[in-house]
Amino acid sequence: MKKYLVPLFLLVITISSCSKKYPEGPVVTFRSPSARIVGVWNFESYLVDGVDSSQLLNYCLTKELIVNGEYHPNPNSFFFKFLDPVDSSLLFTNSGKWSFKNDYQTITLNVTKGKNSIPLYGPFNAGTTDFDIQKLSYHQFWFNASNNGVLYEFRFTK
Repeated sequence: MKKYLVPLFLLVITISSCSKKYPEGPVVTFRSPSARIVGVWNFESYLVDGVDSSQLLNYCLTKELIVNGEYHPNPNSFFFKFLDPVDSSLLFTNSGKWSFKNDYQTITLNVTKGKNSIPLYGPFNAGTTDFDIQKLSYHQFWFNASNNGVLYEFRFTK
């Protein structure tokens, strides 16, 4: 029994001393960032300088971020979808390509405008923007970027 205590103790110290890749976690994961990011993400909240500004999007029924991986017919693409609550017609879309940078701590979104554009202020416009990933677990994805001294944060869940 004692011979297992030292390896177990070393394992606990190793795991507890691991630095998190993202400020909000997860601490330990067995899925790669590329595997965790792929999927359909549902809108949770939109913060501007830490203040919940989700009400700016309350008129939309469905708010989703669809992230495709390397094996999709349109690899490393993403698609934001916002549906009308009355007739479920497509109100706004933005799409483009994504990639990781800085050892998976930053996601670069190269946005092309789709139908209309997402009615958000700040960094989420057509063009390329780097977003700092705050949390990327299998069920939560938070990212933010600053624009003109204002911090814009997006939170999604699966």
